[in-house]
Amino acid sequence: SDAKEKLSEEQQRLVWLYYTDFVREGAELSEVDKEEVAKINQELAGLFTLFSQKLLAEENDQFLELHSELDLDGLPEAFKNAAIAEAKERNLNVLACIGNTRSSIEPFLTFSNRRDLREKAFDIFVKRGDNKNENNTNETLVAILKLRAEKAQILGFENFAEWSLSNKMAKDPKKTLDLMHSVWKPAVEKVKNDVAAMQEMVDNEGGNFKIQPWDYRYYAEKVRKAKYDLDQNEIKQ
Repeated sequence: SDAKEKLSEEQQRLVWLYYTDFVREGAELSEVDKEEVAKINQELAGLFTLFSQKLLAEENDQFLELHSELDLDGLPEAFKNAAIAEAKERNLNVLACIGNTRSSIEPFLTFSNRRDLREKAFDIFVKRGDNKNENNTNETLVAILKLRAEKAQILGFENFAEWSLSNKMAKDPKKTLDLMHSVWKPAVEKVKNDVAAMQEMVDNEGGNFKIQPWDYRYYAEKVRKAKYDLDQNEIKQ
């Protein structure tokens, strides 16, 4: 149109972006379908909030108690002090505690010399939202997936992935899967090699066990130090 021609390239792009976003969210649907999409959006907003609240509750309610200096073995000084402060903040009658968040669990899995405690830390982290309590997120997730599929079909797409990628560079799910599979195989091979190097270290130390998920970060750090003389705590300084 004439109005469009008068706009600069940037303005034309912006108009196109707004227009396609509106259409993508259902601007060209019938009134009945518009109402249905609006209802689904509202339900989804509530479910996303519920999911976040449940996950936050799991992070707040669960933690790993550390009772003695032995339980702190291997932890860097700054991290140790943070764990002691965390226990005080929570008014716990223990020496220290590790909160159930990525920023606390990952350093613990990397540095703690206590394999039994690393297993406990890993366990509470991977089970967030999947415990038999009021914060279980499984039903919430299923409800989100069903509504997303419903919304995508009303908007004329086969599934949510198609709708989600319709304004992205990849455009369709097959391209993203092809890319993922092309990266996946070499990544799995790399992990196998990493684990083999870790296992060798365990065997040389006389550890009579097979590398488990809660050992991965710990031995990755050890292999890094042995191979490259690299200590990430020194680099952090």
